[in-house]
Amino acid sequence: MTQGSVLEKTDNAVNHRDASGAYDLRGPFLDALRDWHQNYLGVMERHANLTRYEIDYLREYWYDVDYIFWPDHDPTEPIVRQGTIKAIEVATEQNVPMHSYWITVGDRFEMLVASSDEQVTRIMLTPPVPATAPAHRNRAPIWVVQHGIGVVEQQDDRTNAVIDTIRLGP
Repeated sequence: MTQGSVLEKTDNAVNHRDASGAYDLRGPFLDALRDWHQNYLGVMERHANLTRYEIDYLREYWYDVDYIFWPDHDPTEPIVRQGTIKAIEVATEQNVPMHSYWITVGDRFEMLVASSDEQVTRIMLTPPVPATAPAHRNRAPIWVVQHGIGVVEQQDDRTNAVIDTIRLGP
């Protein structure tokens, strides 16, 4: 589970507040995403301030039919775009921040949007990337709680199960 620079910059734009505390960049960002005539990467460059490197990376490895990480799941861009639209809509309706993460697991390509009173969480699920893929992820401070190996062990007194907590990021 990670939060790369693209997700971080998207969250920063969606969560930006003006001097009065209002989320001031959501409306224009959302309007641009909803306009399917606008190129998605162009929208991301303008509204999330993605760099040329980030745009080229997304174009080549996420959305280019010839090089995409997950050819069996093409097209991926409409799923990412619509999932982002939904997450921003829910965050706007509830007037809460949005936080985004990427999980590589299984053989699915989908966006999950979950909301609480405190935030909207957007989770991008993808298959694992090829081992030869260029690195392009930042590690967020994330913990995994599971049965099995780990750093911190606790025992559930009711079931005698050992639960491990593993910190994956800084």
